[in-house]
Amino acid sequence: MKKYILFIIISGLVFSACNNPNEKEIGEVEGLIRIVEEAEKSLLAIDTSVVFTSKRQMDEDISAINRVYDTINREIAFRLDDIFRSRKMLRRMVSNYPGLIRKINFSKNQLNKLKQDLENNLIKKEDFKKHFIMEQAEVMTLSAQINKTIGGLDFALEKLKSDRPELLKILGGNELNTATNE
Repeated sequence: MKKYILFIIISGLVFSACNNPNEKEIGEVEGLIRIVEEAEKSLLAIDTSVVFTSKRQMDEDISAINRVYDTINREIAFRLDDIFRSRKMLRRMVSNYPGLIRKINFSKNQLNKLKQDLENNLIKKEDFKKHFIMEQAEVMTLSAQINKTIGGLDFALEKLKSDRPELLKILGGNELNTATNE
């Protein structure tokens, strides 16, 4: 009988020692980790080779327009503006992509370290609150940056693709006009 009582007491102590007092905080950190992972998935879902190729092609097209046209009429200017409107979006994606990947990796690393500190009970609740607020702000900022960077990118790429024949026609039309005038 003593063996059973001793076994129950030891089992209860072991079971209660395994229960982490920071479960709520760990859950909050895991929530932030999930937000970062979702943001990462949305960023990695973009085919960067298409984006980089489209930006390079757009830059070449703009250079060609500058070479071909000395002056253009208003109608063509408005049409070219409409065609190249997404240039800023592509430039933002190309320039921000490496930095966003670094920020994602850094945030995941920081959050995993914070979670590990909570699991090992190495951080006080007051310190956790300070760190959590800072990490939460960083995650929300990162998520907003990613959404701004990739928002509407698919539409812009599709529009560039559909407007390309018209752009080539505009370029070709002027080259033909200058060739016949000479």
